[in-house]
Amino acid sequence: MFENMISNRGQLAKTILALFLGLAAALLDPVHAETTAQLDLSPERCVALNEGQTCYQTVLISWQADHPADYCLVREPQEAPLVCWENRSHGKAKMEFASSETVTFRLRLTDKVSQRDIDVAESAVIVTWVYSDTKRRRNSWRLF
Repeated sequence: MFENMISNRGQLAKTILALFLGLAAALLDPVHAETTAQLDLSPERCVALNEGQTCYQTVLISWQADHPADYCLVREPQEAPLVCWENRSHGKAKMEFASSETVTFRLRLTDKVSQRDIDVAESAVIVTWVYSDTKRRRNSWRLF
């Protein structure tokens, strides 16, 4: 009976040690550490002729992070990824941009352990116009 208790204690100790080492490895994993990443869009500005007009532009996207993981590019307010990279620390993409307002893009890290996505970088394409809509100003407080 005494030998049985010693053997069970040995198995218990091995199990506890394995759990502890697994937890330590998960906590030291760089995916769980604070991730630094950079998202660059080129060009950063899209210029349309008149205010409210849709601006069309080919946008080059590049990003880099401090460690390889699974990353996706997301356009706000949509949650569906535009493009994803698996086990990479950098990436590039090219896309056609069409919008009448400024659009923000986010680089999202997929954490496989916690099954959640973490935004690690963001950048925006700013939409501007050559000519403002002056019709609004002309109609204000006209007497004759």
